[in-house]
Amino acid sequence: MMTKKLTLDDHLPYLLNRAGNLVIQLFSRDLAQWGLTVPMWRILAVLGERGPQRLVDLAVLTSIDVSTLSRTIGSMVRRGFVTRGVAPDNRREVVISLTAEGRKISTKPVPMAVRYEQSLTSGLSAKDLAASKRVLKAVFERLATQAGRSIPDKTPSRKSASRRSSKPPARK
Repeated sequence: MMTKKLTLDDHLPYLLNRAGNLVIQLFSRDLAQWGLTVPMWRILAVLGERGPQRLVDLAVLTSIDVSTLSRTIGSMVRRGFVTRGVAPDNRREVVISLTAEGRKISTKPVPMAVRYEQSLTSGLSAKDLAASKRVLKAVFERLATQAGRSIPDKTPSRKSASRRSSKPPARK
């Protein structure tokens, strides 16, 4: 059996890595004006869109490993962007929520993020862009499954937030 030659310029993981690294470098530079890093932005964006999240789900949704995520969350707690709480249905699970300050800062980079996507995709037809996004989502889901990571439900987990109150849950 003949082994296929690897050509980097046609190797999808290589192409994804190069494009992703360049986007992160440029976006990181521009996020600095708000004192944010790319991981912080990912956390703020996910929480803003989906509501409070368990730490383990936030790790999957932001593609940040749990130990790095925990340190970043600590920094964000100190800056007043997020709070750390416990899940009402499982006191061992950590739930991360946006604060009012976190919501406020999370909206500032949005116009810039939209411009980045427009710049990245200029010249692509709407059909090609939709196909590209569909393929990237499918690739991510396949890889996440292979890595043993369950992808959290796509609906906001506001249910967790609404169950949280100032009084502890009733014990049986």
